[in-house]
Amino acid sequence: MKSSAVVEKALSTSNGQARRPDGVRFTLVGESASWFSLDVDGEAVQIRPVQPLSQRCTIRPAALFDQDRGFPDLNTVMGRLIFSRGATEAQRYLPFTHDPHRKLCEVFLPVETMPDDDWPTSFARWSNCQTIARRLLEAAGVPWNGLLPRDVDELVRFVPWAEPLEGCVLHALTQWTHARGDCIVEIGSFRGRSASMEAMALRGVASEALLISIDPHSAEPGNQAHVRLALSQIGEENRLAQLACGSDQACRVLRPGAASLVFVDGDHSYQQVVSDFRNYKDILAPGGCMLFHDYGYGDHNARPEADPDVRAAIDQHVLPDREFRPLLLAHTLFAFIKVGGDVRGVDP
Repeated sequence: MKSSAVVEKALSTSNGQARRPDGVRFTLVGESASWFSLDVDGEAVQIRPVQPLSQRCTIRPAALFDQDRGFPDLNTVMGRLIFSRGATEAQRYLPFTHDPHRKLCEVFLPVETMPDDDWPTSFARWSNCQTIARRLLEAAGVPWNGLLPRDVDELVRFVPWAEPLEGCVLHALTQWTHARGDCIVEIGSFRGRSASMEAMALRGVASEALLISIDPHSAEPGNQAHVRLALSQIGEENRLAQLACGSDQACRVLRPGAASLVFVDGDHSYQQVVSDFRNYKDILAPGGCMLFHDYGYGDHNARPEADPDVRAAIDQHVLPDREFRPLLLAHTLFAFIKVGGDVRGVDP
C-alpha cells in the first residue's frame, strides 16, 4: 500500500499542474508548457524538462495572492528561471512574499522560448499573460473575453508594454464598465500606451465612448503628438480628446457621473494623488472603476519602494473611503469599484 506522501506526490504532477499539501497550486502556462513536468518539493516545486530542450526557455513566475484586505493580488516580480538549449536538469523554484497581509493561492509558470523570451513583448507573452490575467479577474468576479487577434497584432507592432498583465487588466475593466458612462478619463498619458489599450477595449465592444487624455506634457511637449500617433496607428484617433493642462484644471469641465473608468497615472506626489482622487471621484459613475498605477513596489517583493507617495495616498485616503471597494491589484495597478451601481449583468 502506498504511503500518503507517495499518493500526494502522484496526484500533484499531472496536466502541467502540481499542488502542495496546503492547497497552493503550481501551473505551467504557454504553448511549450508540455516540455516540462512538475514535482512538489516541500513548499517549492521542481521544474524538469521532459526531454532535452530543442531551444532555450525562460520562465518568469507570477503569483496570485489573497489579500486580507479583501481583494486578489497578482505579483509578476517573482524571479526568473532560464533553461538552456539541451537542458535536462530540473530547477527548484520557491515562491516568496514579504507581505504578512496576503496568502499565496497559485503560482503561474509561463514558458517562453527563444527568441520570444528576449523581446519586451511578443505574441507568446501576450498569450501567457491573458491566461494569467483571467485567473486574477475570475478571483475578482470580473468577466473578460480576452484580446482579439487584431489587438495582439497591434500591441506587438505598435504598443511596447512593459507589463502586459496590467494591460490585460486595463482592457478587461474598460470593457466591463463601459456602459456606465460616456467616456474614459486618463490622467497622465505619456506616449499613449494605456490610451491605446483603452481604445482597443472600447472598439471591441462597439462603444462610441470618448477617451479623454489629461496631460500638460510640460516636461516633454512632443509626447502630446505621440499620444495622437499611437491612437492613429490603431485607427482610433477620432475618439481621442486631449486636454493639455493639469488634472486640477481639467476636472472643472467634466460633469459628475460622466466617466465609466478613471485611470490615475499622472503626478505621483502624495498631494496630487489625493487631489486626483478627490477631484475625480464624483466624475466617475456609480459602478465604474478608478485605477491607480504604480502602487505595489515595496517590502512584499523585497524591492525598494519606487513611488511611496502613491502607496501612502491610496492607503490613507482611497482604501478608507466607503464609497470605493478594492477590486484587485495587478502588479502595480490597483483597481477600485465605486459602489452604488449594480455591476452584475454588465456586458464583458
